[in-house]
Amino acid sequence: MKTTAGAIYPAAPIGKMIGGLPDDVKDAWREARVAHNVAAYTASEMMCRKILMHLAVDKAGSDPGKHFVES
Repeated sequence: MKTTAGAIYPAAPIGKMIGGLPDDVKDAWREARVAHNVAAYTASEMMCRKILMHLAVDKAGSDPGKHFVES
């Protein structure tokens, strides 16, 4: 929607989509961008933390079903 002042709502989410991400990380990144766009900053932060957890587990080579500290 475009206002009489020329502003467009809803605004485009902050940041860019990143290619080559696993589906769960891609979904988390999209959700973080959308949450930030609607000023739900805590929700956006939590999704970014989730992305960091996925990255840490992936790089540590953790086995499925084990706790993070067991890796």
